[in-house]
Amino acid sequence: LAGSLVAPLWNYDLKTARTIAETFFAAAQVVRVTLVDRDEQPTIVIERPERRIGSAHRAQRDLVFNGDRIGRVEGEIDDGLRQRELNANRRAGYFILSAQFVVALTLILLALRYWILKPLARLTRYSDRLAGGDLEPALDWQRPDEIGRLARQLDQMRAGLRSLFAEQRAILDNVQVGVLFVREGRVVLANPHAERIFGYAPGTLRGIAV
Repeated sequence: LAGSLVAPLWNYDLKTARTIAETFFAAAQVVRVTLVDRDEQPTIVIERPERRIGSAHRAQRDLVFNGDRIGRVEGEIDDGLRQRELNANRRAGYFILSAQFVVALTLILLALRYWILKPLARLTRYSDRLAGGDLEPALDWQRPDEIGRLARQLDQMRAGLRSLFAEQRAILDNVQVGVLFVREGRVVLANPHAERIFGYAPGTLRGIAV
């Protein structure tokens, strides 16, 4: 702008100088352009006060012709539009980051549920069945992680308990004395000799209150 205003100001062609200065307002952030002569007297002042929506930034440049200072041009721009653009970009960035965080969190929760919570719930149900004495179903579950290791240990425990109970049952079925196991006032186990002593059919003594 300063370079293009030297010749018009030297020739005192204010109409051309104004036309050149007005082209500078094609940039929406330009608020004011002032052209002063060598005596520091304003010769052209063009201003758009409605564009002042942010902070003002000013700059000036001397106009020199053949080594002689013939005047000065001052410019003022407003950063409001730029700040609005930055704020809009910032909000868009926050929105994108928030959306990415929500998506990532959702995927993590789904993965947590699929790979950890559901398998643990299955192991819990299986252990409850073992605690209730149901030792028949094997847990055929192959996973190369800690949950798979826990599943294999539970299945090994089931097999060990099943073998132990089978041995105990064989002993109780063949011992020639009546054996009763009572828990909370009810028979939970009775061997065949006890059933014959009390006159009960096989398997009918279990659960009777004593």
